[in-house]
Amino acid sequence: MFMWKGRETKYQDIIEYIKFHPLGDDLVQFEENMKKKDELAYLIYKYRFKDELSFSEISNKLQIDTQRITEHLDKIAFAMRLYCKF
Repeated sequence: MFMWKGRETKYQDIIEYIKFHPLGDDLVQFEENMKKKDELAYLIYKYRFKDELSFSEISNKLQIDTQRITEHLDKIAFAMRLYCKF
């Protein structure tokens, strides 16, 4: 579960889109494309937005710094906002 600290995250639109459109054609295609092109980015996406893991949990699972996680999530969010057009 996401840890909420009284404010929305910069990924709130992504979280809500996935929550309300989990089987949308554009989202499913976006996920498939990401899985084929960049497995690490897909795992970060999956762990954060689908499995709702914290940054530290993702860091421990993938053995990468939380700063790298943020960099990947920013790129994923940008691409997703363009691809899914929300």
